[in-house]
This record gives sequence, structure tokens and C-alpha cells, in this order.
Amino acid sequence: MARSSICCVKFNPFGYAFIAAACVDRKAYAYDVRKVVDPVHVFDGHTKTLTYVRFLDAQTMVSTGIDGCLKLWNISDSHLTRTYKGYVNSQSFVGLLVWRHGGLLGCG
Repeated sequence: MARSSICCVKFNPFGYAFIAAACVDRKAYAYDVRKVVDPVHVFDGHTKTLTYVRFLDAQTMVSTGIDGCLKLWNISDSHLTRTYKGYVNSQSFVGLLVWRHGGLLGCG
């Protein structure tokens, strides 16, 4: 597992054997639940502690941190596809919601 404190863990609801973890080391990790020794993917791009991760669809994960950013990641290659900036994070854990059918994200 991650060598850092974990703030959030989510199972992939789309049938893949992945779990995602948001960590204090400013990274998110994806693990295969059948072998959780080493991460399958590392998502590195936040500047402060991550607070939440969610699966948007079968190929996309979203992470949020206390840096005030939401980041969309391609799960298959760990590539950052988009960063949303601008929300004010005055508390460490602000919440993250995903409306999968509408493709909407919410935090605050």
C-alpha cells in the first residue's frame, strides 16, 4: 500500500478490480485488489494533500486536494487530462460528488 497516510479509498464501481487511494503525499494511487503490494498507477500532480478520489467512468478518475484543484485522470495511462481551479478550500475535507450520468462534479 501507499507509504503515506491515506485520506480516502474508493472501489471502482465499473467492474474493474481497482481501488483508488488519496494520500497526504499529494498523490493518488490505483491498486489491483488481487495484489495490493504495489500500485498499478500513480497519479501525481497536486501541490498539497489529496482529500478525495472518485471514479467518473470506466476510464476516468477525479481527485481533489487542499490545493483548491480538481484533477481528471485517464486511468489506463495515469495521464492528467484536465485541471479545474478556483474553488476556495478553507477546510481540509470539503467533499467531492460525482454525477456519473450527467458528467458533473461537485465539491465544497
